[in-house]
Amino acid sequence: MMYWLLEKWGGSRGSCAAYAAAVADAIGPPRGNFVYARLIERIAPNYPSGFFVHSQIDRGRVLEGLREGMRT
Repeated sequence: MMYWLLEKWGGSRGSCAAYAAAVADAIGPPRGNFVYARLIERIAPNYPSGFFVHSQIDRGRVLEGLREGMRT
């Protein structure tokens, strides 16, 4: 689902990040933050440089997700 929200498939900028955030919110922290980081990691190659600036990514949540992944 998230791939269809990419701009190259007719989605809007930030829609993938919003979808990832909705999924993570449904799961709840701290596991939700890990899922958010993994989802963002999957879509990052579809963007040019400046990904975190232009695609409305919550950098703090990605960092918390990475910490949770390393903890587990």
